Amino acid sequence: MRYATELHGVEVELLVSRAHARTIGLFADSASEIADAVAEVLADMDAMGLGYPYGALSLVEIPAPLRSFGGGWRMPSVMATPGVLMLRERDLPTARISIPEPRPDDLADQQVEHLRRYFGRVRTGGNPFAGLAHHAFLGQTGAAGPGAHALEFVCHDLATRMLGGDGGHFSAHVYAQSASVPDLLVDSIVSVLIGGSGRASGDVFAGVRTPAVWERAVGTALVDLDLDDPARAVNVLTLKGEAVARSILDDLGRETTARLLAELRDRFDGGLFTADDFLRVSTHVDANLAALVGDWLHDASLPGFLASPVATARLADGADGRPRYQVRVHVFNGEGTPGLFRLRYRTDQRDAPVRFSDPVRVGPVQAVEVGVVTQAPLRELWVAPYLSLNRQEFPLRVPDTDSDQASDDPPLVGVQESGWRPAPPVGIVVDDLDPGFAVQPAFTAPPGEPVELDQGLPVHQRLDPVVAGHWSRAEQPTSWGLYRKTIARVTPGDGSREAAFSARLPTSGRWRLDYHLPNLDARFTTRSRSPLTLTASFSDARPPRPTLGDYDLRLVDAEGHERQIDFDATAAEPGWNALGDFELDAGQVSLVVTNRTEGDTVVADAIRWTVLAR
Repeated sequence: MRYATELHGVEVELLVSRAHARTIGLFADSASEIADAVAEVLADMDAMGLGYPYGALSLVEIPAPLRSFGGGWRMPSVMATPGVLMLRERDLPTARISIPEPRPDDLADQQVEHLRRYFGRVRTGGNPFAGLAHHAFLGQTGAAGPGAHALEFVCHDLATRMLGGDGGHFSAHVYAQSASVPDLLVDSIVSVLIGGSGRASGDVFAGVRTPAVWERAVGTALVDLDLDDPARAVNVLTLKGEAVARSILDDLGRETTARLLAELRDRFDGGLFTADDFLRVSTHVDANLAALVGDWLHDASLPGFLASPVATARLADGADGRPRYQVRVHVFNGEGTPGLFRLRYRTDQRDAPVRFSDPVRVGPVQAVEVGVVTQAPLRELWVAPYLSLNRQEFPLRVPDTDSDQASDDPPLVGVQESGWRPAPPVGIVVDDLDPGFAVQPAFTAPPGEPVELDQGLPVHQRLDPVVAGHWSRAEQPTSWGLYRKTIARVTPGDGSREAAFSARLPTSGRWRLDYHLPNLDARFTTRSRSPLTLTASFSDARPPRPTLGDYDLRLVDAEGHERQIDFDATAAEPGWNALGDFELDAGQVSLVVTNRTEGDTVVADAIRWTVLAR
């Protein structure tokens, strides 16, 4: 069936199978408002200098079996051709859509917003915002020379986000690595059998953010991607390219970003631009990308963020009589590359929404102080980098605020320069990511069983029979670490699986040994950039909190003498826990922890040696 009209000077038609006309008919009463919304998108494209370049636009339903991705190393979507946007049969034409009864007065507005969200978040190759962005930019110009693939990716991502989409990137490589429904069902059933929640989910694009991809991203510039390994190259390009695009758009704003893309299209319409051309045009539109993201194309280095203790204060009530609470924190970038982050926070009010600060730019080896004023004390506060060695957002402890004592200090809302620097570490610390940490026996994957590794250890998967019984690595927001927050953990066993923290003591004397434990109740809450998450669930019960039990620890001194150490991990507090004071000679000493425990898990996070007397 054909539905057609003229919108903003463009002949727009929708072609769908008669078998799916009922779904389209559910939007019949909102046709005028939907048409106005499409016309608004086309008008926005003109206003940004990225006008739709054709006189007609056809949205055409395609059958499910039709291959919708192309060849080449990226295997991208081919659902946008000149003047045509293809709609997958399994997307909107067969979507489950209901209309509430009685019909609300604002049904048309609700349906327009529903379609905007639905299409803006499609990541299976048929995102119409990504298709329009392709028509407006990569359909008119493109990149050439070293790093062309990264330049095109970032420009296309920017154009898609400018039009209202969520990046819209698609590659058959990424989709092929996603979790399948049968796999999730098996995980869900196993979870029920072992007393878990019965819920299992898998992000279709989770493969982009695995430790292996991060290791390549940290060590490889975008211009140097190994295109002979296309799946891994696509993952690194997606991870870094999306972060660069979001950094540019959020920091520069829509107006300057639109000028950048429009100037590129105008100058190189029908031709190609290079990395040098891109840099010249960005300078022309006053976009200092070097100060924002460094040499993002040729340099593999990333920023790394550390934060000070959080300061809070009760301020005098505002002019409207509402209470005001000040939160301030210093954030230091310890690396030689600039970076961008936001603060993510939530107040302790009931049903308080998650809020974000404006983007904060930090230069190489520099610090800033960020201030936020709220109407209630904060319940949680996180530093959320765009792309950094931290890899994840990380939490900050928010102290209690004395609400009875109002501060007369002027509030800080925004950012100011700071001279704060992190204090040097106390003692000798060995973290699970340091060279002084090792497990025995080393993990060896069974033949034919691919296992994702994180610096030599398998990534922790609670339901993975291949990893079960071995030391594995998990990200944990309250664990010890410089930038990354990780732990090694293992299920209970007979003591044959060992992890050793080794350090060289510079002098003989009396040394105190501490053992760090995280708060295992804390979880990373970064939401996926992709909304396409498959979930299987059999129960709403919460999984039981793991108990730690007594740990099997032994200290090996420089002469090889061993002594057992008693440690009740269940009674321990999150943070540093003293194991005892020891008279030790200079040289290498090791703390060994095994998998023997009556608890549910053994955690190896970090140890610390502090000299008491020489």
